[in-house]
Amino acid sequence: MEATKEPAACGLLLFGGDGEIVEMNEAARAILDGPGVVWAEGHEPATPLEVLASVYARMGDKLWGVRLYDTFELVDGGHLDVGARKLANGHVLVAISTRTRCVICPDALRGLYGLSKAQARVAALLAGGAGTKEAAVEIGVEWDTVRAHCKSICKRMGVTTVREACRIILTGPACAL
Repeated sequence: MEATKEPAACGLLLFGGDGEIVEMNEAARAILDGPGVVWAEGHEPATPLEVLASVYARMGDKLWGVRLYDTFELVDGGHLDVGARKLANGHVLVAISTRTRCVICPDALRGLYGLSKAQARVAALLAGGAGTKEAAVEIGVEWDTVRAHCKSICKRMGVTTVREACRIILTGPACAL
């Protein structure tokens, strides 16, 4: 199972009304020089700049104040997170960051936290960013079964929410194994 670690520095770009980049910080430059983005199955990877141009185009006819958030998969297995907001002057402010991946072994979760095989698989999927419905489909069980596993995971890990359990998994030794 793969999971994401904390995002890197946030890149900021300001697109003018004509779609040209007016300003950007150093973190944005580094991200734009990074790996390509998986655009669509069967298509060549896009550059991060091409992705941002499409985000700008989607914001073009929106009213000011409108926000857009999206996540794209990078060729190297990480993610590119994009947030955009249309400003009153017609410019679009875009924030971007990347997340890298770590590998989570369900067997490690079993040993570290005393989870059953099914609970460990659910925990690894959720820590990897899957929702409960997506985890149910992946494992081939009912959604209620995943919800029951979530309650058991929280109890065994000594937390009250799945978010807390995922944070412990992502910052603990299971992510480093």
